[in-house]
This record gives sequence, structure tokens and C-alpha cells, in this order.
Amino acid sequence: MEAFVIRQFVLSLLLLVITNLSAAGQQAPPFATAEGNFVAKNFKFQSGESLPGLRLHYTTLGKPARDAQGRVTNAVLILHGTGGTGHQFLQPIFAAELFGPGQLLDASRYYIILPDGIGHGESSKPSDGLHARFAQYDYDDMVAAHHRLLTEGLGVNHLRLVMGTSMGCMHSFVWGETYPDFMDALMPLACLPVQIAGRNRVWRKMVMDAIRNDPEWKDGEYSSEPQQALRTALDLLLIAGSAPPHMQKTYPTRDAADKYLDDYSKMRSAGLDANDLLYAVNASRNYDPSPQLEKITAPVMYINSADDFINPPELGVAEREIKKVKNGRFVLLPISDETRGHGTHTRAAVWKQYLEELMNRSADAHRPTRVAEETMKSSNAATAEAELQAVENERHKASVEGDSDKIASIMTDDYLQTDIYGHVQNKATWLDEYFKPLAQLIKAGKFRWEVFEEKDAQFRVHGDNAIVVGDLELKGVGARLNRERHTWEADPNASFGGTLRFTHVYVRRDGRWLLAALHNSVPHPMTTGK
Repeated sequence: MEAFVIRQFVLSLLLLVITNLSAAGQQAPPFATAEGNFVAKNFKFQSGESLPGLRLHYTTLGKPARDAQGRVTNAVLILHGTGGTGHQFLQPIFAAELFGPGQLLDASRYYIILPDGIGHGESSKPSDGLHARFAQYDYDDMVAAHHRLLTEGLGVNHLRLVMGTSMGCMHSFVWGETYPDFMDALMPLACLPVQIAGRNRVWRKMVMDAIRNDPEWKDGEYSSEPQQALRTALDLLLIAGSAPPHMQKTYPTRDAADKYLDDYSKMRSAGLDANDLLYAVNASRNYDPSPQLEKITAPVMYINSADDFINPPELGVAEREIKKVKNGRFVLLPISDETRGHGTHTRAAVWKQYLEELMNRSADAHRPTRVAEETMKSSNAATAEAELQAVENERHKASVEGDSDKIASIMTDDYLQTDIYGHVQNKATWLDEYFKPLAQLIKAGKFRWEVFEEKDAQFRVHGDNAIVVGDLELKGVGARLNRERHTWEADPNASFGGTLRFTHVYVRRDGRWLLAALHNSVPHPMTTGK
């Protein structure tokens, strides 16, 4: 299970890098997840159409807790955006900030539910076979379907929190109006609680028109994807979700920007279905919660970012509409090195302090208790931290000395690593392509680490799982990294240095702590020189 979950997190990270919705973050811990499908029988859509069985896929973390009256007290529903899935919340920049031991949505305390919406992921969608004959679902249908998933499929009759990003943000407002007594709190991120109009409607209509007007679409009955339509749609989606400061810094030359666009289009178009995309975008057509915002009774913490192209702050809509919510607060995040335009909604480190405020503000007698806490603690925390520090020291010593055997002995066989460029490698590939070439240069006296120092390490131990986060200050002389081949090459005039922010995920196997996954990010640009 550990290997499967770690792979899911790294694949989720890679997907978000490709779609320009992720940024350097932390590697998520190996949480135990469960997945399943619920079939809502005889589901009737707002359009008057119906399906005899509507499949709704979901992923969960943790277990439900109930009070004396049988009401679930610890369920958290997190809703994804257009084109996404529940798995996107397993990516490190979200999960590693919220779901870990002692964190705001600690998976040992909360029952976290990550569903795939209608038309998305592994839930029922046009590409299953009905194509353009699939029911014309809308946001009200999607919320109603998730309500049935919770009540009929999972036995959840109350939510501690509803949180949603982008489309999920809009769904959060619909949830608050449609089922006002069902949740204790709402946290919508990256949307506006009004009818989609103006530029927001224009770019969405451009996406839909690009698909419908492509002769290869063939009224939805195509045998191969209408590639020009998808390319146009993806270009528009890229611009809508982009953050200009971050893109300028990441792709500072014409060639770098061109290469990024080519790579993005190739990777994103793979596996993308035109009908699924068309339906997903069109589902927003009659969204308009504004007239009924007064129905929301739960405390609301509503977050947008100032660099969001889709929800520009100069409209003043959010500030105006939140006044209709009697227990609502709106926060506009200022542009910073940490924001990523519309994609800021998934960067939990940027806004989690407001989630903490919301959870405290909405706390009541149904505060969740830890689920089977004693059975999850396999060692004393202080002892475990000392053991982990010893392993970290061994790893650093082996890195400086170029000891490949020692490094390999500390890693699990199913180890995965994500570097600062979003490059994902397994154990064998990382050793053969990355570490061993550098180790050979170290042993030959051609490369040396002048600085290799861990700082501000923090340990979080959760039974036989642990996370170590901190900074690693580096300075190396005598080699350079060939980014195309992702390997080291000797260069007596080369040097580099800087600080990496690391997240190490450990698992305890047969009494030993082994490194199962690693993620590096760069809080500040690395320096290079000749």
C-alpha cells in the first residue's frame, strides 16, 4: 500500500507540474487511502434527462467518527476544479501541508473525502460511451450527486468542512445554499459567487466553440480526437490559469517559453477527450449563487488571489457579494513569489492560516477525536526522532563522500524522488543517472561539496511513518548538471550553490527507518558560476 500511495502522490505532482497548476512543494507522506465507486440509481438531471446509474468515484483518508446521536463529526469534503480529480489534493503542495500528523486536517483525526465530479476522473462521463448523448449536467447536478454519494454511499450525514477550488469553489457556494445545515464551515478558493459573465464567460465560450467548430469533432461522434480544437482549448486554459510573474521568472527567454508551450501541449493533450472537456466547461452555464447567498448559515472563509486572471480583483465582485453572507469573510491574497495565479488555490502554505482561523471560528461540541490513536503509535516520538536524525546524518555523510552503497541501503526499493525541476525518478534511475556519476567525480577528486549542511529540520512521526522537512544549504565545485540528460558532468570551472527546501518521507520496516520518497524545492534561485 505504501508504494501505491507514494506513486499516486508523485504522479499527481507530475500532472500538476504539466498543467502549470503546481509549483515546487513538499513530498506528501504515505497516507493510507481508500478508493471506491458509488452508483446513484435513476439519477435525474436538471435538464430533465436521466441515467439509470450514475457512477461516482471517490478517494478517502481516515475514518468517520460519530457522536452519541450517530452524526458524523469529522468529515471533510474537498472539491476539485474543471478538468481535475480528487487525486489532485494528494499532491505534496496540498497534502503535505494539511493532512499530516498535527496539521489542520490531520488524516488520523478527520475523514477526508475527495470525490471525482460528474464528467471527471473515474466518475461517469461522456467518453465512457455516450459521447454527445451524455446528459447535459450542470453544477447543481454535480452537487446533488455528491450529496447522494455522502448520504447514500458513505453514510455521512454531516460535514465538518466543505472546501473547494475553482469549480469546486463555486460548488462550495452551491452546497452552502442548497444544504445550509449540512456543514459546519465553508472554504471556497478561487472563484466568484455570481453568474459567469464578461471575460470569464468569453474565454469559456471560446473553448467550447473551438471544439464544436472543428470539423473533426463530428457532433461528438469522432473516432480520433479533434487535435486542433484541443490545442486551441488548451492554449486558452493555459493563459487563464497562468501567473505572469512566475512564468516570466521560470521561462525568461523566448526559446524557454516556446519549449514550455510545446511540451505542455503534447503532455496535456495525451488522454484528453474533447467531449469530456466540452461538457465540463459547459456545466458552468447556469451557475449563479448571488441571489441566494443569504441562505448560507455556516461560517465562510472565502479566498482569492490578486494575480488570478479568471477572477480579477479589480471587479470588486467578491467584496460586494460576501456582504450577503452573514458569517462570511473574504481574503484577497496579495501577489507574491508564492502565489501562482488561479493555481494558488492548491498551494496550501499560502492560505492555510485562514483555514486555521475558520476551523477555530466554527469549532463546536463535535470536535473530532483521534481515530485508533494508540494503535498507530509504534514507537516513542522522541526515540523515533533521534533514530531519524541518525539516518539523516548517515545519508548526508554518504552524499558528501559519494558512497553509493550506503545511500542505496537507506532507501526503500520503491523509493521515488522529485527534484527542483519536477523530474521524477525511481531508486534505480536516480542512483544510475544522478548519484553514481557524481559519486565517481567525488572519488576521482574532480568534484567536492564545500557546503552540505541541513538546517531547521522538523520531524513529524506518525506510527511507522515520518516526515522530515527543512532546508539544505549547498555549495559544490567541479561539476555541472546536464538537465537534458539529468546527469552530472565534470567541469573544473563550474560551481553552484543555494538552499534547497526538502521533504523526506520515511517508513519503518523491520525496525529500520528507510527513505521512501523525497521532494526538493527551491525557495530562492540557485546560483551558478564559472
